[in-house]
Amino acid sequence: MSQENKLAEVDRDVTPETRIWQAVILHTVEEWINGPFRLSVQAESYLFSDNTDFPAVCQSAGMDAGRLRARLSRIRDRVARSGRSLAIA
Repeated sequence: MSQENKLAEVDRDVTPETRIWQAVILHTVEEWINGPFRLSVQAESYLFSDNTDFPAVCQSAGMDAGRLRARLSRIRDRVARSGRSLAIA
């Protein structure tokens, strides 16, 4: 089976509810990166410090909260080393 067919098969297995929770996480990451300062700070707190709702949302989205946080931390560290700010808007 080709890689494209495998991806299409996996995509069909994702429920509408899972897609909604994935969209919630994506929206939060977008707010963290590009949102106004206040929303960016709130999103960062949720993404990195919330130990109740965030893991539950990740589980509902079919994601591992620890792995996602680790990847987001690498982004945050890379941006910090460059001297830039995540909140662009």
